[in-house]
Amino acid sequence: MDSTWKYEEKMHTAMKKKKSLIYRKIPDRFKTAYPRVQTGCIDEKRGLATVEALYVALRVMKRDTQGLLDHYYWKDDFLELNKKAFALLAQSQ
Repeated sequence: MDSTWKYEEKMHTAMKKKKSLIYRKIPDRFKTAYPRVQTGCIDEKRGLATVEALYVALRVMKRDTQGLLDHYYWKDDFLELNKKAFALLAQSQ
């Protein structure tokens, strides 16, 4: 699910009603590098930018991420900020 915090609860509630969906979640330890100020978000660093979430999801599923972050302005910051989280992910796989 990709949404703004404003619509997250409503979308999450609707998705939970769909019994055919498999619920998966990106581990909470991943933090965003995208500089933003949000209302409605308990922890601004927890909500990942879409490209960050896709990158983490692909890494979790052991899929190819080559080139995905190539044009992401905060790529280096994101990878450095999550260096430990990615190391823990690699250990668990």
